[in-house]
Amino acid sequence: MRITERNRFESPKRHLDALRQQMADASAEVSTGLRVRKPSDDPMAARRVQDLDQRIARLEAHQRAAERADGRLRSTDGVLDEIVALMDKAKALGLEGANDSINDQDAALIAEELTSLIAQIQDLANTKDSDGYLFAGALGDTAPIDDALAVRTDDRALMVEASEGIRVPTGLLAAEVFGDGTPATTQVFDTLVAMRDAVAARDQAGLDTALGAMDDATEQIIEARGTAGVHLGRVTGALSILDRLSANLPIERAEVVEADLVEAINALSRAESMFEASLAATGRTVGGQTLLDYL
Repeated sequence: MRITERNRFESPKRHLDALRQQMADASAEVSTGLRVRKPSDDPMAARRVQDLDQRIARLEAHQRAAERADGRLRSTDGVLDEIVALMDKAKALGLEGANDSINDQDAALIAEELTSLIAQIQDLANTKDSDGYLFAGALGDTAPIDDALAVRTDDRALMVEASEGIRVPTGLLAAEVFGDGTPATTQVFDTLVAMRDAVAARDQAGLDTALGAMDDATEQIIEARGTAGVHLGRVTGALSILDRLSANLPIERAEVVEADLVEAINALSRAESMFEASLAATGRTVGGQTLLDYL
């Protein structure tokens, strides 16, 4: 074929190649259901998708953190509820021990029951989940109440980012619940032990003092429970916002990348029709050869 004939076929060939690509793109859009499959399909849409994917990833991380905090704070609330019930039971035993009508044997039995309650409260205070002890803060795997009933203090509460810019504690510190060893707080375990020992020793003055301190100790635990409730409320609010976003962002992403199936099928049909028409129109003989011979 002479150069002039080749040149004559170049333009129709390029046109047919473009139509083939249109058919391939339309066919892929129909088969995959996606309008944007790679960045070159729509660079602006691809950048939008990348931004949405990053936001969705951050959202999922915040949801996991918030759900973790939610679980720990609910566990904290449940534990404190049990501890308050045991504190009330301990005080009732203390009041029973203050009764002048009981004998030494009865006092010893009451003291024994109080020892059991103290152990139960210690076990609850040392409640542990997959992230460590609930009341240990950053101590993590170190029990906040040791064998001698001493409170290990740590002012570094575990925090999570429940949503953008919102950080909340995942629990309470042992010191704010059970006393930090200073006059500003009531030492819960010291108070329990003092009451038990006063009952056992039939020490009425010591028992009166311990019973008075029991009210302060119980109130301190109740206030700590209220603080946990405040933290839980913030987490619950964050989760509510995150739930709405988790429902909306994927929809927004789908609107960017997903194809309109009806439009995609119509586009494929148009591309096929245009290709067939162009092929028929350019299949004429030129100098004894056709475009089909050249192709």
